[in-house]
Amino acid sequence: MRFFVRRCVKAAWRSLVAYGATQMVPPIHCPGLILPPPLSPPPAGGPERLVPDVPLTDVERSLARELTPPNSRRAAPS
Repeated sequence: MRFFVRRCVKAAWRSLVAYGATQMVPPIHCPGLILPPPLSPPPAGGPERLVPDVPLTDVERSLARELTPPNSRRAAPS
C-alpha cells in the first residue's frame, strides 16, 4: 500500500511540476506575444520634441504657454 501511495504522489508531483513549467516559461512559438515589436522613430515633421537643447520655435513656445496652467510651479518656456 505504501508503495502505491508513493507512486501516485510522485506521479502527481511530476504532473504538477510539468504543468507549472508550462505556465511559467513564455511560449517559444509566439515571439510576438513575448516582446512588443521594436518602436519606429517618429515621422519626419512630427510634433515630437526629440532634441531638448534646440530652442523652441515661436509656435511651440505659444503652445507651451497655452498648455501650461497659470498656477503651476513650472514656468512656461519663454
